[in-house]
Amino acid sequence: MTTTVTVAARTTNDILCSPQLDDTISGKLLGYQGSSRHVKFARVACPSCGTHHWVRNTIKDKSHPRCYNCPAFLNRPKIKQYRPERLRKYRPDAEGNYKTILTSDVPKNGDLIRGSEIGRSPLFVFKWTPCPACGVSRWIMKNTQGNPMCKDCGNKYKISKYIGDKSSRWNGGKIVSGYGYMYVRTYPDSPFYSMVNNLGYIAEHRLVMAQHLGRPLERWEIVHHKHTQFPAGTVENKQDNRIENLELVSSKATHDAVTALENRIHKLEREVTELRAKLTVYEAVGSVVGNTLEGENDLVFRRAT
Repeated sequence: MTTTVTVAARTTNDILCSPQLDDTISGKLLGYQGSSRHVKFARVACPSCGTHHWVRNTIKDKSHPRCYNCPAFLNRPKIKQYRPERLRKYRPDAEGNYKTILTSDVPKNGDLIRGSEIGRSPLFVFKWTPCPACGVSRWIMKNTQGNPMCKDCGNKYKISKYIGDKSSRWNGGKIVSGYGYMYVRTYPDSPFYSMVNNLGYIAEHRLVMAQHLGRPLERWEIVHHKHTQFPAGTVENKQDNRIENLELVSSKATHDAVTALENRIHKLEREVTELRAKLTVYEAVGSVVGNTLEGENDLVFRRAT
């Protein structure tokens, strides 16, 4: 006759009071906060010191059950920082194998070093390589593919690949500013390159005047739109860069005086136009009223006779 022995399941209080190996419990009961409250934890033993502790009940965490207070973990080797006085350089020998050479010399181009000696990943070998643009040498990964430029030169190279006529948004080198003026892209080989702003553009009206005079304009020289075809202040007038519509003034004060005078003239012309329109209306109304009164007078005269 076979006797079956039934083992009672351990309750939560039993697990908290006397935890045993392979016990599982919710993180909420262990005092965890956040997302760990909803995770199951398992009781495991550290393989080095034998201390029991809780880890997440996952295959990954249970396969590495070492505790963080274990002496084997606290006394693990640290990654050494780069120090020139104890630099390890690697040079290939005749058979192509890398030979370690202890030296205190400054690294030379082509020298190799293990990443752990310079505070980098110990899984890779790094090569002392100069930047082809600025010539500054630094450690890069030996198997790095592509352009070996440094970070600053690489960023400049990337930017230069997508500016100007190489950009997908290139529209002939002309842009419109927020004030409505047209700007033209200018390159260093232009005789008017000294007039560019920090983005490499020149205002088109200044460029047209400089080409007309045959010399670059000074910073204090101002080109004024005379609004010969379009009203002052309009976008059409600001982009009307015909030489007939441009005027060179010597200072900002002169430009402000000319602008104020032209604005005054434009205002008076607008008032004259409005008064003429009103006068035309008044003349039309007066003619109608006069004809009506004349007709009424004739009717009264006929009745009287």
